[in-house]
Amino acid sequence: MNKILRKMTAVLLLCAMLATLAACGNTDSTSSTTSSGTSVSSTASSGTESETKEESEAQTPSETASEAVSEAASEAASEAASQAAESAEPTPMEHVMKGTIEDATMNTFVLKTNDGSITFTIGEDTNLDNMPNGLKIGDKVSVMYTGNVEGTDGSKVNVTRVNPVKNLD
Repeated sequence: MNKILRKMTAVLLLCAMLATLAACGNTDSTSSTTSSGTSVSSTASSGTESETKEESEAQTPSETASEAVSEAASEAASEAASQAAESAEPTPMEHVMKGTIEDATMNTFVLKTNDGSITFTIGEDTNLDNMPNGLKIGDKVSVMYTGNVEGTDGSKVNVTRVNPVKNLD
């Protein structure tokens, strides 16, 4: 009985791995279901030569589990396909604004430009690699961001990168 459980566990783990690989690598739900179903069948039949009658009878729950895994793979593949369709939206256009840092706190900074001062918010994904000492008042920088600045409020845009500049021209 213990041997049967080990084989069933091994088959289920293999099915889960195949389903995951099929869902990650293929966005077409019909082909991932077919490929994982084919793999499961060949895996389940590979051990039939040495199985006894008891082990053969125990294969039925394993086949049921294989079908459930195939169904789950199909659902995962359809979800991946819908996510891929959503991500097909065009990437937002990146804008660049140059100016001098007028004020800076932990999460925001005020950039003084020729047109006035704009307050930006720094997010976790903001790249400040080229600013090893952080943002300091008086630094001349270029700010790369996506979204639209509304008046003097840049808090709703996504600041992607801040780089030092020598000239503001």
